[in-house]
Amino acid sequence: VQLWDDDSTRVSAHCWETAKAQPTAKRMAHTLLLGLFSVDVVLKSNLTGGVNKVNPFAERRQPLDPKKLKALLKAVVQQNPGAKIPDIRKAINKRICELRHQEKKKTMDS
Repeated sequence: VQLWDDDSTRVSAHCWETAKAQPTAKRMAHTLLLGLFSVDVVLKSNLTGGVNKVNPFAERRQPLDPKKLKALLKAVVQQNPGAKIPDIRKAINKRICELRHQEKKKTMDS
């Protein structure tokens, strides 16, 4: 399913149906995040790129692809008209942090 006007904004039909079935805009955004971006890309990125706020000496994060991010935000707002883009962006950043934490814990447990 194409979310926006270029081929880089495609998700599987299963991902799209799962995203639309989510009870909130934030949960829909979480689902689409991993439909548009690989876990590896998400773990190395954040919304806008930039310096790690916790550790300024850590490796600089790459921004998520702006076209894909825009498509994700528009799709979520279209399906959830009351949703606010800043809230969705915050939810995406939070999900990225959760995924990083899970990955770090998995690595430490190994």
